[in-house]
Amino acid sequence: MLLYAEDVTHKKQLSLIPDSNTVANIKKMGQLDVFTVLREMKIETFTYVDFGHYIHPYEMQIRCYATFQTQFPASILHIETPSLFSLFPRSFDNERCCMAQTLFESVAHMDPVFMNDIYCGKLYAVMCREMLCCCDLRAYNASTSCYRGLCLGKLEGSRVMFRLIDFGCIVTVGFSFVRQLPVEFESMMALSIDCKLDGLGVSTDDGKWTDGTINYVKNALRDKLFNAIVKQQYFAESDFGFLLPFMSVVLKSDDDSLEINSNLVEKGFASILLNNSRLVSVSKHAA
Repeated sequence: MLLYAEDVTHKKQLSLIPDSNTVANIKKMGQLDVFTVLREMKIETFTYVDFGHYIHPYEMQIRCYATFQTQFPASILHIETPSLFSLFPRSFDNERCCMAQTLFESVAHMDPVFMNDIYCGKLYAVMCREMLCCCDLRAYNASTSCYRGLCLGKLEGSRVMFRLIDFGCIVTVGFSFVRQLPVEFESMMALSIDCKLDGLGVSTDDGKWTDGTINYVKNALRDKLFNAIVKQQYFAESDFGFLLPFMSVVLKSDDDSLEINSNLVEKGFASILLNNSRLVSVSKHAA
């Protein structure tokens, strides 16, 4: 079960909110690379034993993006609808790759988890030979890496469906590619960020995004570099203690030629939301 709240517990609230010294340093050094500022303030040793502490600056970075509402370079990972897609701050991509490799090294010697011991809603270490997300971005080869996977369901043929929480995509693998996740990796926040486009609502009467709208968004975001501006932020905590971030964002292309939020309204694919009420879209898309 996932419970969304601005902060899940008082302890996590205190540990993740930037203190006054952090905010002052970021303002002094600039906001273009918040993670660099945080890492310079707190150098961590990179071993899987204390990897959770190494990831902590990333959690702080996500908080700072929301605090300052400054844009950051983002890679779009997986798209379901304008109300649900995954992205990742490009400045942290090396750490994500290192995490996958480190996880592989820690589970390579383990035996597979039996099918009867795999439970929905629990995290596992998942090995798969190749990942291809909905934006046609090819991820890392699993011969040298492994991924944290949230079990979504068990299928016929001894196959299991997982959501790879650090990469934002969904994969199906045989149970022989599933390992128990070491405890060091269980409580770390998901590195991919679930998002929705801020201020937009469905323009159709049935309240569902049309296939045309979804395909338009996928084509608009594919093979392009975007900057994300965080407008609202939430966190979900699973029963197993790990955090899943969720953000409401505005996406702008690197060259500022396209803001996808306003573009969808102009094309008639979406309506503007104001105080949770739907307004009439600027133009109607000819269907």
